[in-house]
Amino acid sequence: GLTGRYLELISIHPAPKLYNRATEQMWNLPPGGELKPFGGQRCPLCNFELLILIRSAHRMNRAFPLCPYCYHTAAAAAAPALAASTRLEAPDDSVPFPLGLTAHPPPPDRSEVRISTHFSQHCPHPEDHPIIASSVACACPQTGESGGALVLDPRGGTHVKFSSSRANLVVELPAFVRSASIGAACGC
Repeated sequence: GLTGRYLELISIHPAPKLYNRATEQMWNLPPGGELKPFGGQRCPLCNFELLILIRSAHRMNRAFPLCPYCYHTAAAAAAPALAASTRLEAPDDSVPFPLGLTAHPPPPDRSEVRISTHFSQHCPHPEDHPIIASSVACACPQTGESGGALVLDPRGGTHVKFSSSRANLVVELPAFVRSASIGAACGC
């Protein structure tokens, strides 16, 4: 967390939360996925330790890097608009929002990125967030016109995968490809 202390994962339905006992702060996390540590890596915006969010649906196993602080503050920043449209009470504005980021826009066709549990399967951060931008390979063939991108699976391993940030699309490279990394843009 922000204080350098270990946080407690509270697995409650529908969405898990991280809790700091020392400060009594709580951070909401995305529903419908498994969370794992990301090897001690930290977010360049807020210095919060990163997690890997793993989502499985319809035989598609997708993973995205997740900053709990940025995810929580983006959700808090988007909540007033959501509250106005759904007549819910908005949270207070005491949670700062990382500079230069906007709340993640909804996917173009929500039926495409939903599964039977009604949890969104798209990327938890906007494509311009540094932890996502550093993993983008190219525009998504299905949602590239609206800003969707193919994101390198952060888990690595023996099967290299790219997942769409906004659609139910997973591109798995052949087994002879052992690793992949994202380099500087080549201008192609």
